[in-house]
Amino acid sequence: PTEADTDRGGETDGAEIENGRDPLIASDDDGDGDGLSKSIEDILGTSIYESDTDADGLSDGEEDRNRNGIVDEGETNPLIRDTDRDGVSDGNEDLNRNGQVDMGETDPLNADTDGDGLTDGEEDTNDNGVVDFGETDPKHADTDGDGYLDRDDDRPLVPYQPPVLTGGSGGCETKQPIVQPRTWLVFTFAVFGLFMRRRRRRVTRH
Repeated sequence: PTEADTDRGGETDGAEIENGRDPLIASDDDGDGDGLSKSIEDILGTSIYESDTDADGLSDGEEDRNRNGIVDEGETNPLIRDTDRDGVSDGNEDLNRNGQVDMGETDPLNADTDGDGLTDGEEDTNDNGVVDFGETDPKHADTDGDGYLDRDDDRPLVPYQPPVLTGGSGGCETKQPIVQPRTWLVFTFAVFGLFMRRRRRRVTRH
């Protein structure tokens, strides 16, 4: 009654009793509140003082979901910030922290979630779990919906347009964005047309 943590395992007696643990056994303490006991963290090699050892946004217990001290199939590694090494941290892939790949999330165990040939980190370049301006979508193999995989698309954010003849060589562009003519170009053609009409009139008079 004179010590808050009788077994000195890092968790108060009250917390241990509330969570069904023995306040006289230090090895079952969960001092950092990550859901893993001291004995399990000792097996894993994770910190008993930090709830998120690898600082990936997921607690150690959210990564070792079955609390057995082993990184099993389907679990991320609580010692590696980016388990699949794709450039996006585990917590920015499993955004709702439930251990499943849900809609709007990439797979922390698959470096190329959408199978487009680009890793999730090559698409989510700032590692924030959001498709920002200028980024392709790591959840969709063809971000702009033009029929080309993002990896094979030289302009993956520009939708396909019908082929347009480029003139001269007789070639054509297979992917041409719609561009409005510039005002100065229109003006130049108008002046040129007026000049040609006046010239024809002078030739006719002579």
